[in-house]
Amino acid sequence: IHTSIFTLRPRNRVTAVSQTTRMIIRSFAKPKNIVQTWSSSMWDSSAKDLRLFPDKKPEDHVVRATRAYDAYLKRIDQDKAEKQMPTGVRIIPDALPPDLCVKLRNILDMTNSTISKDQTSMIADTEILQKLGYLVSDVICDNSVRFWTEIQSNTFYQKIDNRPEDNDIQKQFHMDTFFPAWKFWLFLNDVGENEGCFRYVVHSHTLHAKKLAWMERQYKRFYDGDLTFSEYSKQGSLRIGEDEIEEMYGRDSIVNVRVKANTLVIANVFGFHARGTVSQQTLRTAIHGSIRYENPFI
Repeated sequence: IHTSIFTLRPRNRVTAVSQTTRMIIRSFAKPKNIVQTWSSSMWDSSAKDLRLFPDKKPEDHVVRATRAYDAYLKRIDQDKAEKQMPTGVRIIPDALPPDLCVKLRNILDMTNSTISKDQTSMIADTEILQKLGYLVSDVICDNSVRFWTEIQSNTFYQKIDNRPEDNDIQKQFHMDTFFPAWKFWLFLNDVGENEGCFRYVVHSHTLHAKKLAWMERQYKRFYDGDLTFSEYSKQGSLRIGEDEIEEMYGRDSIVNVRVKANTLVIANVFGFHARGTVSQQTLRTAIHGSIRYENPFI
């Protein structure tokens, strides 16, 4: 049985951004709109590095994010999606049956582990990929051909060497990209609160008014040449401070996802998330994968 520790929150709708952006968003249905002036690389791909678009404006990126989010809503069953993943993160304990756990352990004995995927750490076993894929597919409400392509090409054996005060940028809350995308981790061992557990800001995966306005402010910082705007934010993975999180989502919105071994965690990484801190050097191992489509507008 799929279980979640979180409860359902009503849908949030985009209702308030800058006046300029509202005018652009209203122009979507018109034959002559801003989309026609964009380069194809901005409009039909997932390219997110802001430095690729030096001649654009903050409102262009807001429109882009809104269109990608609208495309996502159109291709899913929204009611089912809200029931399956109401807060943006889903936790499934005892994800693999015992026989597959044994098989996986045997496979990992012969597989290299890496912090990012490479050819030496990929998981290629069809039975394991199918089992994980079915679980993820059910949660994110996507059983498309491109979903299964992502599962097969992006699932690998990950090992994180987490140390105290290591200046790991992944420990700062961020959103991976400008549109809904997902990552999953099948944790192979117990992970406690001080052992680098995954952290997530619940309900931050929806494109509501406050988040859209916040994104617009970040894009403006980039185009204004703000020297404090981080390199990772310039790459399109916008960073956010915990004070801003509290203002937008409340004091109790940050959840530390503590898990037992054989727990599958699935997160919409359009929402804000971070790698947890540790009290001493810790190795965290997982089967890790991602679902991020090359063209999020279809």
